Amino acid sequence: MELMPNGQLRFATYDLQGILMPSANAVISAAGKPGKCMWCHESKALTLFQEQDDVPGYLTAQEFVERVALTNEELTEIRNALSTDLVFANQSDHTLSELLYISFMEPSLHIT
Repeated sequence: MELMPNGQLRFATYDLQGILMPSANAVISAAGKPGKCMWCHESKALTLFQEQDDVPGYLTAQEFVERVALTNEELTEIRNALSTDLVFANQSDHTLSELLYISFMEPSLHIT
């Protein structure tokens, strides 16, 4: 995950060996291509959704949650200092953009 100059996040997906992948591992995530990561991660880094077992040699679940909270605080500070047309504090704008996208790219079935 990278913070672009306009304050938005950019994503890439790597396998366990560190090789760039075209999409997420379907066993781990249904998100698919990195562009779909934007749906959940556009506005902030997300914390855990379910209880996780700690793995020796890696951050504990609690350390991860704390790291995500600190990252989001830093992200907010950086974005607040930007001069941009995007107003990241207007979180409803993200929802409205999703609804607009869905209405064009995933329309309801129309039977004639």
